[in-house]
Amino acid sequence: MYQQRPDVDAWFPGMVFAAVQRGPAGTRLARWSKDVCGALAVVPVSGVERFRQGAPDSVAVVAANTWQAIQLLEQSGARWEATSAQEPVWADKIETLSCSVHCTGTSVEIWAPVRAADWLVSIAVEITGLPVSGIHVNTPFLTAGLPRQVERDCVAQALQVGMAVPCRPVKVIWLQEAMEHKVPSRGSSVHLSGTVPFGAPGGTGLRPRLFAPASTGRLQCC
Repeated sequence: MYQQRPDVDAWFPGMVFAAVQRGPAGTRLARWSKDVCGALAVVPVSGVERFRQGAPDSVAVVAANTWQAIQLLEQSGARWEATSAQEPVWADKIETLSCSVHCTGTSVEIWAPVRAADWLVSIAVEITGLPVSGIHVNTPFLTAGLPRQVERDCVAQALQVGMAVPCRPVKVIWLQEAMEHKVPSRGSSVHLSGTVPFGAPGGTGLRPRLFAPASTGRLQCC
């Protein structure tokens, strides 16, 4: 079964492959070449917020295999321009992030290594314009690189690539150096409050509160 293996290892008949190059933090994609010899498609893509603004900050190249996509990415001529002063945010990645999508025009199927798949549906509806009934999300095996599940911006970019090559499943990967600019390692904190009687084991009425970034990118407190 597909769910028993990491997304990066899975393959489907007719699958094509894409590599994404993100620009440094605080930049937007200024220019790129649409005509790259050997590429099936060259697609400007963006995360959720940039998609709403119509300002792509990344470029993806689709090819017959991953190695070719990575090599052709260097020929895309992508250039970025600064939009704000911002230092890069470094993050540790153990393995390559990947996400697979299959867009048919009337439906979308997503394979993304996430723990909570429900929030992917709203992103897919916004990016593709399809109804909820046309979105199907699969959650393949999460590998040891926790918490390196894909971020919502990765899924948004994968959907934009999939729409550029309709009716063909496409596996999208993000180059290690590209991810260093954009995805911070998430931190969290736990606050416990209550009473602990002197000389008695345990505590009374301990109340835990968790503060952590949610999968949707907003601060979560519970």
